[in-house]
Amino acid sequence: MWKPNLKVIRLIRMNQSFINHKLGGINLSSGLYYFMLELSTRERMTMSELSAAVGVDNGHCSRAIKRLVDLGYVSRLRDRTDRRSMRVALTESGRIAAKGVTQAVREWVEIIQRDIPQDEIVMTNSVIDRYCENASAFSEPGDE
Repeated sequence: MWKPNLKVIRLIRMNQSFINHKLGGINLSSGLYYFMLELSTRERMTMSELSAAVGVDNGHCSRAIKRLVDLGYVSRLRDRTDRRSMRVALTESGRIAAKGVTQAVREWVEIIQRDIPQDEIVMTNSVIDRYCENASAFSEPGDE
């Protein structure tokens, strides 16, 4: 009889708890840090680019960006070439907060990879990449 392995779901919940604890001082939750990470590597993204990069629909992205604007971590800027389009960029306090996010994620990765040989980490990452590819084949546009 098939039995689901709920450990992946448990690991995700533990990750969220860890990140929420680490980022509580800067009012960021695990639901927002993905946006901060993405913007820290590629600023001035359109909302559509950011939605696709994070893997959420445009409505979810808009709500997250509004919260980050309210916190003072990002600003919306009019696109220079397409005046109808808005771009999102980190503010100075957003750049500082993004460093905290990056550090928290690094700490989490160090915790979960402790005492695991590098070849197993590489193999696990490869399998997770394939999981994502398989899941993307069945997701709705904007859901991935």
